[in-house]
Amino acid sequence: LNSKDGVISSKCRVQCRQLIWGKEYAQRLEQDRKEEWRDGDGDGDDMGNLGDCKFDVIMAADCIYIAQNVRPMLETVSYLLSDKPGSKFLFVNTCASTCTKEDVFRIAEDEFGLCHSIEDEVYHDEELKYRVDDTVHVLYKSSKEEEGI
Repeated sequence: LNSKDGVISSKCRVQCRQLIWGKEYAQRLEQDRKEEWRDGDGDGDDMGNLGDCKFDVIMAADCIYIAQNVRPMLETVSYLLSDKPGSKFLFVNTCASTCTKEDVFRIAEDEFGLCHSIEDEVYHDEELKYRVDDTVHVLYKSSKEEEGI
């Protein structure tokens, strides 16, 4: 969802798009969004502002199967995630490779300037009688205040 000043626009819409990891694919997706906005099919209030075709929220689940996917994934997220305060990359993942979650967060911060926080969520379905405890990991671009600038 795109928001302006913390208020979600009535013109907003949720979009689900396949993300192929890597900057080249991210640039193509950004170009597609610019073309949609130019054609009047975009989801922003200011159709004249083609410079901000980034996403406020990017979500992913179980997307790190091998360690080699970490950097391309973070490169994509870093490129497509909006610089606006509150923009977040939310993901749930059980690292099934030799790359630990701690490694992912270190690479995110050291190489891509993405900060990490955790939001624990618990889902319980009375009808189906099961419970899933997952950690939603949140990455976001650090603000100039956080960097001490």
